[in-house]
Amino acid sequence: DSRSIGLAYLDGSVQIWDIGASQARFGARHMNAPINAVSYTSDSQYLLIQRRDELEIRRTSDGSMIGRFEAVTYAVSPTENLVAIGDEDGMVRIRRIDNGENLLVFQAHEDLIYSIAFSKDGLYLATGGRDCDVKMWDAKTGKLLHYFEETRIDSYELGSNSRIFAYHMEFIPNTDTVVGFGSWGTAVAWNINSGATKYVIQSAPLDYYNGMMTVKPHFPEFFGVDLAENQFFINEVGYDIDTGEVTEQNEPLKAPKDCFAIGPKSLDDKLTFTIGYESREGQICILNTDTRELIR
Repeated sequence: DSRSIGLAYLDGSVQIWDIGASQARFGARHMNAPINAVSYTSDSQYLLIQRRDELEIRRTSDGSMIGRFEAVTYAVSPTENLVAIGDEDGMVRIRRIDNGENLLVFQAHEDLIYSIAFSKDGLYLATGGRDCDVKMWDAKTGKLLHYFEETRIDSYELGSNSRIFAYHMEFIPNTDTVVGFGSWGTAVAWNINSGATKYVIQSAPLDYYNGMMTVKPHFPEFFGVDLAENQFFINEVGYDIDTGEVTEQNEPLKAPKDCFAIGPKSLDDKLTFTIGYESREGQICILNTDTRELIR
């Protein structure tokens, strides 16, 4: 009906424009970068998609674009339609999702922000940066509340004493614990209120990496939290959230070949969705939660 025009660009992005209103109704960059992370808001009205160093916000009802922002990491508030965005210069911006309004901006780190997480009540933020600092913030004012205790490890048992980066942060509901996972397969649990370290778990280097024996030490890269069982996983080894001790499942949790064992579940708990690796690299494994069989 000549009311819309479709545009395709050299960078792989596409747009659909309303000619009369001179306004883009839809835009996507699906052809030029893989997705690093996706999240829904707590009310499911919006879907957030991160590709490389940018964050897209889309309306779930029709897929239309609400906004696109520079971001190296982000976290969605569990209580409001707010997103905390961390950038490569160490800045945190808290935006209202429906209109992109900047509510708060503050300098959190001296360098790139690796991880950011909201507390379960939405009142606090934890951040980890390339400066190796991990900090707690008031999410309403941007006030620094405290640092988390520094973690140093001898990663290669050569007498080195290296600080870790925290690539992932997660507040554990109904506890005073926040868990971080970072460089050299290291997990750390801190006290939310004081920042004191509760325990440190240092993973052993892997003998095999992507199916091949390796002479360069690699460390586990997968981290997942299973709140129903009060445990978290580093690759396929489970640890008790409260104590950091290996759970009763000393043997890796059963999973089909080249599929991780842990991941989010469907609302009825019948299906588990996990990440594929090696022969299933880039795929999602859909498992029967009870039998651990691969469905597709």
